Amino acid sequence: GTQAREMSRDDAGSVAAGDGGPVSQRLQPKTRLAIATFLSRDHLVEAIDELDRAGFGGDQVSIVGLDQTLKVLAPLAASKPGSLLADLYHTTASAEPSLMYTGDGFVLVVSGPLWQAIGGTESSIDRGSDGGRIVVGAWMDPATRTELTRLISAGAFVLAVSADTVDQQRRSARILLSHSSHRVQTHEFTPVKS
Repeated sequence: GTQAREMSRDDAGSVAAGDGGPVSQRLQPKTRLAIATFLSRDHLVEAIDELDRAGFGGDQVSIVGLDQTLKVLAPLAASKPGSLLADLYHTTASAEPSLMYTGDGFVLVVSGPLWQAIGGTESSIDRGSDGGRIVVGAWMDPATRTELTRLISAGAFVLAVSADTVDQQRRSARILLSHSSHRVQTHEFTPVKS
């Protein structure tokens, strides 16, 4: 299952870990995420630079945005070779774009490997509700997914950070909160045994 929580600047220190369910599930490793939206390229870059200084790597951070919006990061990424920003730009820019349904039409969206690995963009063909279109954050509740889709289609960037521990998740959430244009969401995924 997944748990989601939105944070404001007032509660950045209290990321909900949840009860985790039965003891056997609590012993399973969890994927913990902090997700934020950025309307400003400069604020996005500041957050990425701070995550880089805090030791987060390219395997832990992912950018999601319009294909055309991502291109504004090219000059900055080129000016910072070897940085987390350069790594994120190159892995995201080289990804195959997806058509995302916005409610009014389609836009081309690109996302990094982390976002793709957690099913951040996936087809809704089996669910039927979106007529087989690509949706962003299919595992999110519908209202959150709709808002995220609206922001991305308006040109916002989404930054997702994966954390191994609750403390790491809190640290990444605080960094995102200090730069983000909106609230920061935290999510936890617990593997389900089949």
